Amino acid sequence: MTGYSKAVLYPRQLFCTLFPEWIAERDGGIIGGIMGASATLVRMRPNNLGRALGIGARLLGQRVLPAPPPAPTAAEQRAAAQGRVRKGQVLGQRTRNVGRGGRNLGRAVWNPFAHASSILWLEITGMFFALFAVLFAQHLWAIRRAYRSGSEHTHFIAYGVFSLLFLYFAASSFARARTRSRRRVRERAGR
Repeated sequence: MTGYSKAVLYPRQLFCTLFPEWIAERDGGIIGGIMGASATLVRMRPNNLGRALGIGARLLGQRVLPAPPPAPTAAEQRAAAQGRVRKGQVLGQRTRNVGRGGRNLGRAVWNPFAHASSILWLEITGMFFALFAVLFAQHLWAIRRAYRSGSEHTHFIAYGVFSLLFLYFAASSFARARTRSRRRVRERAGR
């Protein structure tokens, strides 16, 4: 125990180490009032230790941090407010210009991309419809001779209806793609 107590740096010793000139100037001041200038701090209560460390942290902060600047006068505050208003107006105009430019860029990039992708989508779906129409027509051709018999007659009619239906879907999809591409060419020529 005796070796432990010698190794501990007590709050008074800590303050004397951190603030030697402060202790010399204010001996018996705050530290003396809290801890007792001549008292030994071996049996200090936890509340006193916390208070002493808090005061030390505050004094260290005052020593390390610069003093706050003086409060501005009313004229300086008005001038600063007017400057902020002018700066806000300029920044607001810049923000509107950036927004307008972003919309124009979006129109310039997105509209042609959306147009081309819609035409491509119509052509791809038309191709799939044509593929299914060909498959149904192939099955229709395979059972063409047996269409009058009972079981193959319903298959023949179903394959015929589905091949005509998918052929219509394919033709209408390609017609819509062609209409959209021509409309875009007409819009460009009209400008």
